[in-house]
Amino acid sequence: MFGKVAEIFEENIPLSACLGPFLLLITCSVSAAKIAPYSQLFTLLIILGGICCWSWHWRGLLLSSLLLIIATPYLLSALPHTSFYFLLVAIGALLLDWVVIVLCAQEIDLCIDCWREQIASTHAKMAYIDAEAKEQNKLWQGKYEQLQGKQEQLFASPPLFDISVCDEGRALDLTEEKR
Repeated sequence: MFGKVAEIFEENIPLSACLGPFLLLITCSVSAAKIAPYSQLFTLLIILGGICCWSWHWRGLLLSSLLLIIATPYLLSALPHTSFYFLLVAIGALLLDWVVIVLCAQEIDLCIDCWREQIASTHAKMAYIDAEAKEQNKLWQGKYEQLQGKQEQLFASPPLFDISVCDEGRALDLTEEKR
C-alpha cells in the first residue's frame, strides 16, 4: 500500500510542490489572526521569506531566517507579553515551512532537469531513427532503380520463344516433338 502511495507522490509533482506553499498559507493565516493586529511586519516576513526560499533555495532560507531573527526583537516589543510563546512557536513553524518550501523547489528543479535530459535523449534517438530511415530509403530507392533498369532491359530484348500460330488458329505446342 505504501509503495502505491509513494508512486503517486513521485508521479504527481504538483501535489508535493503544493505542500510548502500550503503550509505557508496555514502559518500565515494563523499568525495573521493572532499577531497581525499588533504587527504587519510578521505577515510581510512570511510572504517575503517564502518568495526568497522558492527563488534562491538555501541562500533564500538563510536570508529569510536572518531577517526573521533581526525582526524578532521588534515583534516581541509589539506583542503583548502573553503572546511570547505563540511567537516562538510561530517562528519555529515558519522556519520549518521555509525548509519544506526549499526542499519542494529543489525537487521540482531536479524533475525539470530530468525531463530535459529525457527530452534531449528522445531528440537524439529520433535523429538517429530519422538518419536510419533516410539511409534505408536511399538503399531501397537504389534497389528500385536497379529493378527498373532490369525490367527495361527485359522488355527491350528480343523474345526468347517465337510463338507462331497455325492455320487453325491454335498456338503450336513447342514441347511436343515433331514426328
